[in-house]
Amino acid sequence: MSDYRRDLYDRYRTTHTAQRDDGATAEAHARRFPIWERLLGPHLPRNLDAAILDCGCGEGYIVSWLRARGYRAAAGVDASAEEVGVAQALGLPVERGELSATLAARTASIDFLVFRNVLEHLHKAEVLAVLDAARRALRPGGKVWIQVPNAESPFGARLRYADFTHELAFTQDSIAQVLRATGFAAVRVAPVRAGFRGLRGLLWKGMEAFYKLMLTAELGKGKYIVTQDLCAIADADA
Repeated sequence: MSDYRRDLYDRYRTTHTAQRDDGATAEAHARRFPIWERLLGPHLPRNLDAAILDCGCGEGYIVSWLRARGYRAAAGVDASAEEVGVAQALGLPVERGELSATLAARTASIDFLVFRNVLEHLHKAEVLAVLDAARRALRPGGKVWIQVPNAESPFGARLRYADFTHELAFTQDSIAQVLRATGFAAVRVAPVRAGFRGLRGLLWKGMEAFYKLMLTAELGKGKYIVTQDLCAIADADA
């Protein structure tokens, strides 16, 4: 990892995440459980003893939800000492570590991997190295779930540049490309919708249709994803 990223991660909570969250408490984590249930719930292993690792877990939001859901072997890893310290203070099984090294040490031992807003922090060669290590870390039948900023969104630059440690953004084509290039199979890509209801939900649906119409006008009919984030899920083996 380059020096500038290491320096930023050493103070990541102080200078970045603490400025926009609602406090590192069990109650704050629980308020986000419906988000993870909607995004990740349908993809989780049925076995509550499944080994699940949240890569780049921050203060442990998703690990907290997984544990509450009954997954006894759910854990997390993050590069930021500040974020790991917060998670551990909440009693969560989170450790500090570099992703490639952590995954390389766990060959064929994990059932489900989560990379939520992680790959955009890496350089291109690092993305390929981490995903290759991720595939090798998964057991047969294992899966990876990924969320990244969507460069195809009209506001794609907002998330791309929202964090000074971000290096990349993806489209549905490029995230599928790197997953296939690192040996993953059955790649599925989908929008990450905010789950708005009522007037706000109707407004978003109308704007989503409008943005898709703009792309259709220029590029022709296609399956466009225009949400600010997109997600992908893929299998470790064919």
